[in-house]
Amino acid sequence: MKKSVLIAFGLFLFSSLFTTNIFAQKQEIDPVFTVCEESAEYIGGQKALVEFLDANMKYPPIAMENGLEGRVYLSFIVEKDGSLSKIKIIRSISKECDEEAIRLVKLMPKWKPAKQRGEPVRHEYNLPINFLIIDK
Repeated sequence: MKKSVLIAFGLFLFSSLFTTNIFAQKQEIDPVFTVCEESAEYIGGQKALVEFLDANMKYPPIAMENGLEGRVYLSFIVEKDGSLSKIKIIRSISKECDEEAIRLVKLMPKWKPAKQRGEPVRHEYNLPINFLIIDK
């Protein structure tokens, strides 16, 4: 009886450690950093990012007709290879402006990835995109 209880307890303990270790390793494989030694950066820097947004933005006609202006805040992951994933809206001003902001981020080329201890890491980046009507 004691032997079977010890074997059962031993199997339980072994399986608990094994499963916990698998889940711990899975989380550590590719963590997403919010703060890094070197943050992710648009190739060419902030000035190039603003130029890209200005050159490619198509102001939503409904927003233009209604005089809607404001700032859409997005969040996305800059992957280790510089690609962008998991794009989401943090703060909205309208459905149409949100869609345009997401379209702009999807259109962006790869970024310079963030680094931690000299190695590329996944980095969560928050980006405000301004919608401002300028009369020409």
